[in-house]
Amino acid sequence: MLESILAVLHNATTLLFGVYISAAFLGVRMNRHNVFTLLIFSGAVGIIYIAAYLGLGTEGTEKIYPLIIHLPLVLFLSRYYKYKPALSVLSVLTAYLCCQISKWVGLVAYAAMPQMWIYYAVRITVTVITFIILIRFVSDATAQLLQKPTRSLLILGLMPLVYYVFDYITGVYTTLLYSGREVVTEFLGFVLCIAYILFLFMYFKQYEEKREAAKRAGCICVIVGRPLKEEGLGLIECKALLCRRFGLKQNQKVSLVGIGMGNPDTCTIEAIKAIKEAELLIGAKRMGESVLHSE
Repeated sequence: MLESILAVLHNATTLLFGVYISAAFLGVRMNRHNVFTLLIFSGAVGIIYIAAYLGLGTEGTEKIYPLIIHLPLVLFLSRYYKYKPALSVLSVLTAYLCCQISKWVGLVAYAAMPQMWIYYAVRITVTVITFIILIRFVSDATAQLLQKPTRSLLILGLMPLVYYVFDYITGVYTTLLYSGREVVTEFLGFVLCIAYILFLFMYFKQYEEKREAAKRAGCICVIVGRPLKEEGLGLIECKALLCRRFGLKQNQKVSLVGIGMGNPDTCTIEAIKAIKEAELLIGAKRMGESVLHSE
């Protein structure tokens, strides 16, 4: 009973993960409207998935999964959110690649404790954690990367595309992946090497193009390095030091007050109030004397 419940939750979280991450990678903001819209879409394709499962079983549903889940998702992102089909495909493939994180961790847990309920529980947990990390720290950067020129996108999409095709051909439609053949196990390493070489080539080519353009325009190319680490106090440390030295309290409110030509009569009432209520005044000597004189 527990295993069946966890299996359903696993399939549901994986589906939601793929839908929401694909949209987020394109730059779809996760506001209330979009969250609800994507949830409705997930429910619709979920019903199709259940119908396929009841009619074809687990193996048959896995084989048509790209047609009933991935293809509708690409069409939905392209038609509803008006993204280019190529970008939608790349986003879906990238989200599919990210699903392999929970798959591998789940297999490790199953190898340690060969019980399916543990496998499903671990996959659900890792899927949720991965989802949070990707949404908070990765999705915005990915959305910006997808705005790069077509040549750059070809490099970005090579690995997700090859892995997608490789996974379905060797693991779903055939059993080559589990045959132990060396040519199969070494294939991903080969693709990774090719992708890395192409990335270096494209990066160097773009750098050369930019340098030539700067040269034609008479500009000097300057490579900005990482700033040197300076010694001194940070903002929080400086606040703590001032509080200890002058007996002040940690007050986060800071007022920037202008006094015009230095005549207190030209200050606004709000400025005078802020000056009188301040625990610490920082400014030029002339300004400070003018304020003190007004009191």
